[in-house]
Amino acid sequence: MKEREIKELRKGSKLPLPPKGIAHADALTKQYCVDESFTQLCKRVPTLDLEYCEQGSKRYEDLILLRHYYRCQTGRNAYPEHHTDIKETINRKHEMDFRMNKTVNNFDDFLEVRGFGEKSEGAVQKNTFKYTDCGASFYKEDCGVVVRSIVEGCDESTETHKLTYPFKIKEFWDALDKVEKEADVIWWATHGCEKCWDEPPIDEVGNELEFGSWPINHKCKACEGEGTII
Repeated sequence: MKEREIKELRKGSKLPLPPKGIAHADALTKQYCVDESFTQLCKRVPTLDLEYCEQGSKRYEDLILLRHYYRCQTGRNAYPEHHTDIKETINRKHEMDFRMNKTVNNFDDFLEVRGFGEKSEGAVQKNTFKYTDCGASFYKEDCGVVVRSIVEGCDESTETHKLTYPFKIKEFWDALDKVEKEADVIWWATHGCEKCWDEPPIDEVGNELEFGSWPINHKCKACEGEGTII
């Protein structure tokens, strides 16, 4: 963009875009605003929010350019302070990506980036147990944090997932998700009720499994395919 055009933009004048500029603006609009064309965007005052953009990132540069396109075409700003009720039309996935890519260098960082207002290891342990389906356990070490789960009613546990500083907070949530999935597999493989099977199931080598190690029969009417607490 030429210096003269930038000065005109500051005055709020319109500088209608050439066809190529419209095409590029349309492509950016469809990328960063939900199901909208640039023409539709120009009919309202949008929020092209830079709050969750890393400065210098592609998204940051794209939205700066789209703001320029918008002002050229309409003579108005597309800044957060001008928006009304259309903030939800921006794809909030980018906000989540920005937060999930924050780096954790120590436990204080972990508490801050995790974002639940917790002040201690005990608070994280309580919330991790309470708000996971498997009742996952959490503890910290000098070099990082650990998550795992012991499945109720059997002697099996999930893998122990250790995250060593520095790591992205997304890696922690991914590890916790793996614990949930591993615990779920163990539950379905071991928590069949007494009526799940007419005869005791057998293992890979042909031995009968003792009750407490029966897989769940998804068609069982007694437990409705959900298994039972052992």
